[in-house]
This record gives sequence, C-alpha cells and structure tokens, in this order.
Amino acid sequence: MSIRKAVEEDKMLFQDEIFQIEPLEGKIWPNTEMTCSVTFRPQGPYHYSCTAFANVTCNQDRLTLNLTGQGKGPQAQLSITEMDIGDIFVTNQKSFELGIENTGEIDCHWKLIPYETPFGSKFNFSKTDGTLGVRDHVRDLLRVTFMSDILGEFSETFRFALEGSSEMLTLTFKGHVVAPTFRFSEDIINFGKVSYKFAETKTVYLTNTSEVDINYVVRVPGDGRSLQNEFNITNDRGKLAKDSRAEIIIEFIPCVPHVYDMVLVVDLEGVGQDMLAVPIKAECIVPKVKVQPNEFLQFDNCFLKHPKTK
Repeated sequence: MSIRKAVEEDKMLFQDEIFQIEPLEGKIWPNTEMTCSVTFRPQGPYHYSCTAFANVTCNQDRLTLNLTGQGKGPQAQLSITEMDIGDIFVTNQKSFELGIENTGEIDCHWKLIPYETPFGSKFNFSKTDGTLGVRDHVRDLLRVTFMSDILGEFSETFRFALEGSSEMLTLTFKGHVVAPTFRFSEDIINFGKVSYKFAETKTVYLTNTSEVDINYVVRVPGDGRSLQNEFNITNDRGKLAKDSRAEIIIEFIPCVPHVYDMVLVVDLEGVGQDMLAVPIKAECIVPKVKVQPNEFLQFDNCFLKHPKTK
C-alpha cells in the first residue's frame, strides 16, 4: 500500500542532471502566459539532448519541449607549439620561455602530462600545473630548461591537459645533442728511431674548441703489454674550460726492439671513450757495438808487477 500511495502521489515532475526547468508547475489564467527558465549545466564537452513534456488539465495531448545543448570546455593556447633547438653540446644547459593563455570564457585548469622518455626526462618545467582566470591571471609564463648527458637526435612532444576538455595542447622540441669539440696540436706523434731502454720525449697540446667545459683522460691503449709501461704521460687527465688548452708530455722508453704503431686517445668523462685519436709512430733499435781489434790484444812480454796498456 505504501508503494502504491507513493506512486499515486508522485507528480512525475521533470528531473534531469543537465537541464533544469523552473517553475515545474503552475496555473495560467485566460489570456495570460507563464515564463519558464531552462538552465543548462553540461558536465563535459559533449552534446546533450532530452525531451520534457507538459501535461495540461482537461487535455489529453501533452506539450513537447526538446532540449539540446553543446557543452564547451575551457580553452587555452601556447605561445609556441614547436621549437627546433638545433645542435647543443652534451651537458650544456639551454633555457626557453613560453606562455600558456586562457582564450575561453571560463576558468581553465591546466596540467602537464608526465613524459619520461630518455630525452623527455632531460626537460624541466618551472610549473607543471596552474589555473587561468577569465579576467585576472589569464596567462602563465613557463621556463623550460634542457640539459642532456646522452648524445643523439630527439623529437619530444609534451601534452598539456585542460580539465573539462577532451582536447590537449601540444609542445614539440627538436634538436641534436652533440659531443664537445677539441683537437690536438699534432696530426701524428713521431718519435722516430729510439734506442732500446732510452727515453725520448714529445709534447702535444689538447685544445677545447667547444662552448662547454670538458673532463678529459688521455691514454695509450695497449701500453703495458710488455709487463711495464713504455709511455709515461704527464697531465694525462684534467678539466679544460672552453677555448683553453692543456700541455701533455709523453715520455717514451721502449722495452721491445720493433716498430711501434700506436694511438694516443682521449676519453671524455660522462660522454664516451675514444672520442679523439692521434697516431704514434716509433721504432726501437738496439745500438750496434763493434770492438777493435775484434780478434785479440797482444801484450807481448810484460814485467812482473808493472802495468802495460794497449
């Protein structure tokens, strides 16, 4: 009985989460009219539609009202959508500025979607979310910093989500991370002929021609195979500022009589090995010694306890 009573007492008035009509009932006197207001509250950027019916007393036909509306989310735009950084030295830092602006008619809450690719993780944004108003604070200024410790070309696209909108803003960075440039003062290090176990010294200069500091290590691969080092390098490691040079002294003491065909290589800490190489040429020779006379020395007769020299 309670359920039947509730059904009978229910006026079946219009109810909807998106559309609201006020008033929902009333009396209209002859030759008068009633104004009803319809409120549209979209929950997202979608198309909505529904139908409302009005029952009129003493009339079996209902009046029909079709309600439709298009939800419109927040709108914003970036001051740039694509940037080509070009060539940038490894471990060198570059910074850029860009803006995100509210171009819609409602407040806009934006958020940067995390992007953890090898190169994407090298970008740092000063802000990752924010709220843009319609009249006040309609623009956010972002500072983007990029620094990479890996080499190669990249094209990274970042996405900004707008709360209440199915569309996303995109920002693409392109570029190429390159190794620092540097050079030796000599194209070849030629010791020429060096006597066995005798030292010979050469001096070369390593110059940093890039825009970033480098930490270098100079070595001769394969040295020490004869149980001892034959190449002793002074100033074999260090830090070079841009446009500066290091004096590198190489002392060569050959331990094996043969022709040497080696290389002097440079490793960059945090970048890679064998980034630069210069050939080393040398020949170790054993001096030829000749004794004359080569048969024997004839002292003839010698007096006892009296020295005799030849």
